[in-house]
Amino acid sequence: EARIARFAEEHGFLALPKSNTRPGVGDVVRIVPNHVCVVVNMADEVVMVRGDEIVGILPVAARGKLR
Repeated sequence: EARIARFAEEHGFLALPKSNTRPGVGDVVRIVPNHVCVVVNMADEVVMVRGDEIVGILPVAARGKLR
């Protein structure tokens, strides 16, 4: 089982035991972080997903307002 070894604001590091299948370049790995405040401020929109389905897209009203 993969686990998150550590997180930074824009990226994370996975710990993968030797027995795990490793994701390849371009594979999608879904991770739910514990907070996203800085990253959301750098995006124009938020894509809402339920399972494998996109259920909505919202603009980020505060985009770039952090000083």
